[in-house]
Amino acid sequence: MKKFSLLLTILLVSAILSCPAQAVIYKYVDENGRLFFVDDEHKIPPQYRQKTSAIKEQNDGLTAEEFDAYQAQRANELSERALKRKAQQQAELDELKRDYQTPVMVRGNRVMVPVEVAVRNRKAHVLLLLDTGASRTVFHRDALADLALPEGEKLQAVIAGGRTIPTEKVKVRYLEVGPFREKGAEIMLIDPVKSGLPFDGMLGNDFLRRHPYEIDYKNEILSWKMSD
Repeated sequence: MKKFSLLLTILLVSAILSCPAQAVIYKYVDENGRLFFVDDEHKIPPQYRQKTSAIKEQNDGLTAEEFDAYQAQRANELSERALKRKAQQQAELDELKRDYQTPVMVRGNRVMVPVEVAVRNRKAHVLLLLDTGASRTVFHRDALADLALPEGEKLQAVIAGGRTIPTEKVKVRYLEVGPFREKGAEIMLIDPVKSGLPFDGMLGNDFLRRHPYEIDYKNEILSWKMSD
């Protein structure tokens, strides 16, 4: 507390000494006998303006008692500003943290993440299985059927069990997962190996390794790590 008071005093003295020579402060006394100082005449309540004194800050126009009162008021104002600034910064941080939290669907050991994909002016909203065993992000072709996807590169992919299936690599306008929007992302398309799956593909390590995360299984929240 003493260090804090000393800091406020130093800031106050620095502010006073750095004021221009012609800077003016105004002092007035309210109906309860309390002394106030302001740096703008318009800040004085109308009922007290007739009893206002104007003084130059660097002159000896204040008595020792008035200077102590002025110093205390300025220190209190600095403290209030610091508290308001801290509260605002905390509110901004809390809002940012909320942006970095994505509601997910947890079913047993499966975590399904909502994803948005855009091609030209069309968008699709799908669920991808979070799969750290998948090297690439893969979409079931029928889940994106309404997007009029461009022709892509025909490839072969190895799936669990060592089986090879045809796949296609295409570029989309953007891929959005949580707070991250990756423009010009490349995705893989496959035909689903089973019918009736509760997800539309897999969110793979090509995305996940760039965006560390933690999963709150109980509350079904995926928390992305904020960049430093």
